[in-house]
Amino acid sequence: MTPQKTPSLPEYDPADPVESAVVSRLSRNWGQRATVKKPEPDLDALFDVDKQDYPNELLPFADHDRFLAMSDEHRNQLRAWAWIAFNKNVMDIEQYVVNPGFDLVAHDALDTGLGDTFAVAVHQAMVDEQYHTLMHLNASAVTRRRRGWTMPNNALPDVLTLRRQVYDTLGPADRRHFLDGLVDAMTAFSSNDYSTWHTIVDILDLDGGRAMIDDAEHDTSRSALIQDFGGIHKLCKHLGVAGEMSFEWA
Repeated sequence: MTPQKTPSLPEYDPADPVESAVVSRLSRNWGQRATVKKPEPDLDALFDVDKQDYPNELLPFADHDRFLAMSDEHRNQLRAWAWIAFNKNVMDIEQYVVNPGFDLVAHDALDTGLGDTFAVAVHQAMVDEQYHTLMHLNASAVTRRRRGWTMPNNALPDVLTLRRQVYDTLGPADRRHFLDGLVDAMTAFSSNDYSTWHTIVDILDLDGGRAMIDDAEHDTSRSALIQDFGGIHKLCKHLGVAGEMSFEWA
């Protein structure tokens, strides 16, 4: 019986003129592209107190009778909390998932043989990610200042993350565990984090708040927040496992 060849990710080839040209161009143009190289805006001056902090269309309970019956202040507080929670979610993912991944690449943990150009590009991307985290932190900070509400990040639960492993090195049981975890992660990213919403309505001590969140969580008519997993689908097809996963790709 011929053993099945395990698929793997392609290695970076510094001798490939196309690959090298792309990386080199990105590295050279970083100073013009990077937001961190541009002047800092005055966020307090830009903040419009008359605008909603979060669109109703993304609230899982926007059409719920309890939400519609709330005072304007309570609805505004929920929208502000939604914005704070969104920013925290992005910051957590960048700090606990993206940045450690970049660190591994920067130290050539994948043994791809980094040249100077590629190493510079990786470190530029790391700076971009750190500054992106700062942008979300500043967005939450200016919201707290201008609204006059405390809304601390540490009052919210930690984001759920998926630990990524090199698929090639996993045994059958571990691969099954990885694929199931990947499905759970995509499901989490495409839906609202109702544990966070339960925490928020408890903080605000909203009458009937938990019942409203429970109703929204079990409302099957709502569409997913994120519907495009084309990149992950392509990777899973490359690994030959897309058909084994209990996930609706379309």
